[in-house]
Amino acid sequence: AVYSGEIFDGKHTVSFEITVTVARRLYVKGMQIHLTVLKAEGEIHAAILYAAEPVLGESLRQKHIIWVRKERSALVVFNGMEQTWKGCDMLIFMPGESAPLLYTKMSEAFPYKTAEEKPIAVCGKEILLKNKDCYTAAFTLGAACSSSAAQYIYSQYNTMDAVQRDAVQLTEEDEKLTGVFRLKSPVKALDMLFNEWLPRQTLHARLNGRCGFYQSSGAYGFRDQLQDVLSMIYLKPETTAAQIYRCAAHQYLEGDVQHWWHEIKGDRPESYHMGIRTRYSD
Repeated sequence: AVYSGEIFDGKHTVSFEITVTVARRLYVKGMQIHLTVLKAEGEIHAAILYAAEPVLGESLRQKHIIWVRKERSALVVFNGMEQTWKGCDMLIFMPGESAPLLYTKMSEAFPYKTAEEKPIAVCGKEILLKNKDCYTAAFTLGAACSSSAAQYIYSQYNTMDAVQRDAVQLTEEDEKLTGVFRLKSPVKALDMLFNEWLPRQTLHARLNGRCGFYQSSGAYGFRDQLQDVLSMIYLKPETTAAQIYRCAAHQYLEGDVQHWWHEIKGDRPESYHMGIRTRYSD
C-alpha cells in the first residue's frame, strides 16, 4: 500500500510518500518513508518517528504486564505473564540505522503531551532538512515467538534493501493475481474496484492479515475465510484449496466446527489451535 500527501505549517511544505509492505513468510511489516521538501524558509529541524502502543494480550487494560527493553538498535516488547503470548516478542527498528532514537515510555517520547504513563515503543531519528532536500527512512515491525526468532528477523531485515525487496516481491505477486482476468466496463471506477482493489483487499486483508472490520484479532474464522476464498477460486485456486483443508482440520467428529481460532506456534501444543467451540448451528 502507498500513502502520500503534504505537510504544511505556514512556512514549510513537505511532501511524503509511505510504502507499507509485509513479508511473504515472516511476521514482518516494512514501512518506507520518502520526504521531499517542496518549500522551506530556512532549515527544518524535525524528527521522524514510528510509535506503537503494544497490546500482546486481550486488551490495553493489561498494559501493566508489558515490558519494553532496548536491545542494540532495536526495541523489544514482550509480555511475561499472559500465557497466550508468553515467550513472544515484538520488535521495532530502523533498518540501516545504528543509533536511532529509542523510547520506552510515553513521557520520554512525547514530553509535551500530558497523558497516562504507559509502555510504548517509539523508534526514530532527528533530521535536518533544507529547501529541495529529499530524505528516505524505513521502519520494521516484527513479531516472533522466541528470542532467537526475533534475532533472526533483526538480522534479515536490518537493511534498506530488505524492505525494498519485499515491496518488489509483493508487487510482482499482485500483478500475477490481478492479471488472471479483467473487467472492462463503461465505468472506470468499477473496473479499478473489480480488477485492482478487491483482489488485493481480499487476499491481503481478509486472508493473510485477517483484519477485516468485524475480525480485527487476526484469528481464522471458519465461516469468514471460507466465504472469502470463494473469490479466489479462479485467481488463486491453491489458496482456496489450502483454506478448505485448514477448515476441515478444525471440524469435530460430532460434525460441528471450531468457530474461530488462532494459529500461534507457542510452547504448548494446544496453543496452535487456540479458539472457541460454540456449537452454533451455522
